[in-house]
Amino acid sequence: MAPIATLLNFAIAGTSGYSLYHSMQSIPNLRKYKDKAEKAAKGSSTAEKRLGDTRYTVAAGVAISVISFLGALHRLVFASTAPTQRVFGLLWLVVLCLGEFAVGGYIQSFWADEKRVLLTDEYNESVSHHMEVMRLCDDLACLWAVATVLAFLGY
Repeated sequence: MAPIATLLNFAIAGTSGYSLYHSMQSIPNLRKYKDKAEKAAKGSSTAEKRLGDTRYTVAAGVAISVISFLGALHRLVFASTAPTQRVFGLLWLVVLCLGEFAVGGYIQSFWADEKRVLLTDEYNESVSHHMEVMRLCDDLACLWAVATVLAFLGY
């Protein structure tokens, strides 16, 4: 693997780890409001849907961060130039790029209309962490796109 590709994969692994950190930081803060949210969900289908969507959004941020991190580590450890591995590797890079883009868009669309709640600093902090994850997903989508181009060119 060329030095530029190695550096790029280290950058992707570091950025993915940082994204995972922000995803995980929001979970304890959201758990503080779990009981209140579940009580509200029992009385309202809208609140129930919102609670489920919040859990799904958090899980999506964690999942894409882990997958991206493991993808970068795999490329660092198991670099292969075999033709079949190269084709599969290119397809996997495209999937990672599109996955980061899709999850970033999903997180943005979910939290974009979320209003800050007075007297709930931990909840507001969780929203901030997820907005950072959304930004990092966009960065990672770009990094994976560069990795795809480099791989296509044989680096």
